[in-house]
Amino acid sequence: MEYNSILVRYDEIALKGRNRGRFEKRLAENIRAALNREFSNKFKIQCDRGRLVIKGERLNPYALKNVFGITSVSPTLKVSNLPEEITEKALEVAEGEWKNILAISANKKKFRVTAQRGFKAFPKTSMEIESAVGSMIQKRFPDLEVDLTDYDLELGIDVRPDASYIFTDRISCFRGLPVGINQRLVALISGGIDSPVAAWMLMKRGCSITFVHFHAHPYTAPAAKQKVLELVTVLKKFQNDTVIYFVPFAEIQLVINKNVPERYRTILYRRMMHRIADTIKERENAYGLITGDSIGQVSSQTVENMRSIMEAIPGPVFQPLIGMDKVEIIEKAKMIGTFDISIQDVADCCTLFTPRSPVISSTINEIQRVEENLDIPKLIDDVVNHLEKVFL
Repeated sequence: MEYNSILVRYDEIALKGRNRGRFEKRLAENIRAALNREFSNKFKIQCDRGRLVIKGERLNPYALKNVFGITSVSPTLKVSNLPEEITEKALEVAEGEWKNILAISANKKKFRVTAQRGFKAFPKTSMEIESAVGSMIQKRFPDLEVDLTDYDLELGIDVRPDASYIFTDRISCFRGLPVGINQRLVALISGGIDSPVAAWMLMKRGCSITFVHFHAHPYTAPAAKQKVLELVTVLKKFQNDTVIYFVPFAEIQLVINKNVPERYRTILYRRMMHRIADTIKERENAYGLITGDSIGQVSSQTVENMRSIMEAIPGPVFQPLIGMDKVEIIEKAKMIGTFDISIQDVADCCTLFTPRSPVISSTINEIQRVEENLDIPKLIDDVVNHLEKVFL
């Protein structure tokens, strides 16, 4: 079937009251960017009372699957609001989409027609539209049974003020809010499972993300950097312009190892990472940091140690995984597409110089005391002067 438009649905945006227009505008901009990356075809985006309608030929609706703010999309046939034409074209769509399915199916299929009226002045009710179209489909395909709950095939009709839209496919998307509607954040990203998921979850809430990765070259292989680039490339699908900073961290680790008792190393590594990321945050005009911490997962993520780490900067630090367990995080990583990259066995700076018996329950006072031997401003300046900024 040759479709001529895409119907875009959203839910949370519809609840934004007087700010709704701003959210719809940002969503339309992100849709336009996603389609322009994939196609050179001309198209128009129109806002229509709780829907966005994309008008154009040969556009792939799956290109919109990673655009946050969308509940679902459907490739549709746009027709007039004449009841007779709706019924006629709905039958054509059903024939075009279902004929081959029914021809090869050994079992009897069940179907339903679902009609929605965004245009309340339309002369027929939703039930009357469903009944008229359903009757015509049954006449054309006598072996089809109507079942409104346990159905195999569905034909949808969405009646809007200027036209009606007929479809058979409803492609689920990730919901959330359109990226860019909220402020920019800086995500600390390692090569592990958790931090890419944390960044993704804040993207889903409408934040643009700048990434920061700490590496320990020459003590780690170039593959560590390549692994992180692959992770960020996956996440890039969910936002438009993407930047990652690579931070040389080995010298700071060596200084800490030389001047700080072994059991405190990891806490001080993390405090320095937060300080450097906070400096990058200011450069990027961002509003906070993101980490992949989950309470109790490793020694540095006890409540006491997390408090000691976050005290190093004014904040805020967003931790969307804080109450999730590893199984839940892994499920999200698989859904996003980062899991298989994250589990590649490549050493990074987090695995270097790790203490044999790390402190489990630190206090801010004791951490501040062991930091007295470090020239923190100089360490930060030396690193910040050698940042590598990569645009993806």
